[in-house]
Amino acid sequence: GSTFLPSPVVPFPYILSRFLPTLFFNKVRRLARAMTWLERRSLMVIIRTAGPDDYPGLIAVIQAVDNLHADAVPRVFRRIEGTARSVEWFADALNTPDSLLLVAVDGDAVVGFLAALVRQSPEMPMFVPRCWMVVDGVYVADAYRGQGVGRALMEQAQAWALAQGLAEVELNVWEFNQDVVGLYEALGYTTITRRMWKALR
Repeated sequence: GSTFLPSPVVPFPYILSRFLPTLFFNKVRRLARAMTWLERRSLMVIIRTAGPDDYPGLIAVIQAVDNLHADAVPRVFRRIEGTARSVEWFADALNTPDSLLLVAVDGDAVVGFLAALVRQSPEMPMFVPRCWMVVDGVYVADAYRGQGVGRALMEQAQAWALAQGLAEVELNVWEFNQDVVGLYEALGYTTITRRMWKALR
């Protein structure tokens, strides 16, 4: 006859010691690869002050944000043919001491920008004398959103404002653009005024 040999009982701690390290290592390795990719991607994007050679790439990005507004608020904005901003506008933005033009670049490509300027209160009795920075526009190309590029643009602009002796930043944002509203709120911005409208026809 045959001899019955019972199946060996494998202790549970032995199973853990054999398989958990492998599972943990594989998970950590996948996470490390993902983080390395993100780090490489973030390191590729540089935030700096715009220069004369940035005009063609910047205009293409500005055209994209213009079209975004034209599609969302057609009563106010319209799509245009040709150059989004003139060379004269660009030269003024670069050379006016009270203006700031930042670009986010990936290699030679402009993938985002921020435009800002300094304003001061009117010389009228009811206004407290003050100067502040107004962020006139911020935009990041679709492929680079969610990677901290917009935040980096805003933080560099805020650092510039502090270097100019300014203590406040103001900005306007359209209600349709909830992504950028979320960015501003995450950076600590709050609503101080409300602009309302009503179409009569």
